[in-house]
Amino acid sequence: MTVVAVQDGWERSLITEMDWAYLAGLTDGEGGLNILLRTTPSQRKVGRGYAREFRLIITNGSKDLLLSMAETFKLGKVYRQPIEWSKTHRVSVFTIRFGANDLRVILPKILPYVRLKKLVAELMLKELNTVKNVHHSKAKELMLLHMDEDFREACLKTPGNKCQ
Repeated sequence: MTVVAVQDGWERSLITEMDWAYLAGLTDGEGGLNILLRTTPSQRKVGRGYAREFRLIITNGSKDLLLSMAETFKLGKVYRQPIEWSKTHRVSVFTIRFGANDLRVILPKILPYVRLKKLVAELMLKELNTVKNVHHSKAKELMLLHMDEDFREACLKTPGNKCQ
C-alpha cells in the first residue's frame, strides 16, 4: 500500500517495499524486458545505424491496475493494445511501458524480488549503466555489443519473458 505524506505543502507518495515487490511480481508474471535496436536517421549519420531502446512492458486486462501502478511510481505510460492484437482476447488488453530512465529507477528496487527474470533484469541494468557511465564511444559500443549477445541469450532462456 502506498503511503501519502505531506512535505513542503505537497502530497507525495512514499513507495513501500511491498509496492516494489508487487511490481517485481507483475514483471515476472506478465512482463517482458527487452532491448530493441531501432534504426533512426540521426544514428545513421554518426555511423552506427541504430539506437538502443530499453523497455519493460507489462500486459494486463485491467486498465485500472496499470494506471494505479503508473500513478504510484510516477513512471511509465499505459496504452490500450490495438484492436487487431486483442481480437484473440475476451477482454480489452492494456500495457504499461517503462523506458530507459524509468528502468534506471525500477530495476535496482525490484531486483531483490524478481525470480524468473532476475538474470535478464541484471543484464539490462548492467547495460543501462554502461550506456550512462562509459564515455569512450568505440569502447562503449564494443562492450554493449557483447552485452547485447548475453542479454538476447538470457532472454530466450528465461521462461515467460516476452522477447522481441
